Amino acid sequence: MVSPPNKVRPTRVRGMRVLACWTAISGTQRVFLVDYEDGSYGWLCQYFERWWLESKAYDCRSRFDNEDSARQDVLRNIPWACEANEDRVMDNLVVVNECEDALLQGDHSRLDAWLLAGGSPFTKLSTGERLFDKVVGLGWTSTARFILEKGINPCSGDWISLSPLQIAASHGYCDLIELLADYGADVNEEGWNSDDLPIQLALGEGHTAAVETLVRRGARLPDNALTIAIHSDNPDAIALVIEYGADVNKLDQGEPPLFTAAEDGNVEIAKLLLAHGAKVNPNTGRLPILAAINQKDRDMAVFLVEHGAVIPDYLREQWVELSQGE
Repeated sequence: MVSPPNKVRPTRVRGMRVLACWTAISGTQRVFLVDYEDGSYGWLCQYFERWWLESKAYDCRSRFDNEDSARQDVLRNIPWACEANEDRVMDNLVVVNECEDALLQGDHSRLDAWLLAGGSPFTKLSTGERLFDKVVGLGWTSTARFILEKGINPCSGDWISLSPLQIAASHGYCDLIELLADYGADVNEEGWNSDDLPIQLALGEGHTAAVETLVRRGARLPDNALTIAIHSDNPDAIALVIEYGADVNKLDQGEPPLFTAAEDGNVEIAKLLLAHGAKVNPNTGRLPILAAINQKDRDMAVFLVEHGAVIPDYLREQWVELSQGE
């Protein structure tokens, strides 16, 4: 029979007391034995996609009348927890300290108080993420400024994760973009993914103010900026990119912007592109009408034809069938 783990100093998981904890050897999953304010017991799972990514939310299991029943349910349902318990190597971890609990609760003032009381601004969280990167992701500008003043590198040291500037751009935090740029962050920094430029991330989420902030701080418009803006379904982002000089007829991997809009099925964006000079029958690249017919998008196909799209012979039969459909 598996012996229960030793009692540990109670800690917290989102306000609930942790009685014991098991962690998978891979580091991708934890199980917490907890008790609740109503006197019942249960367990929760925490999953990490990767050490460098934020963990998913805790999932609450059934409640039990006593601690032993909850513990045995853990061991029945989580095979690796039983093994970890036998090895007595990975259990009884201190799960959430004051810093992490404040972050989990989204308590800005509590984290600030922890830092002012001597908490290290260079802390790494249990996910492997830097405290600073998490603060940026939450949009806490004043706390980020405090940590920067303590001398932390504004660029991420993790080769595969987003940098603080990329995080700020993806959330549209203009004040943080300004702050990080003031401390030397490169607005044209390239991540491990070629489509992770800060301006690309801001465009992809439709954060026009963040795009404007980045351009003002020296960010260059990437070649696929208009494609990204179209996929964001944000007309303001598209208009802004065009204002900054994007060519409405420039091919991106063989596709003109109007083809991308037709493939996405957004007639309003197609109207916007046509208003700025997009060609409904481009000389090169894939035809927008092809995208509409392939998608069986009658509204888009009719719209393009009404604006001069020519139906090639090889699409004629499909067009007739689509146009006459209900």
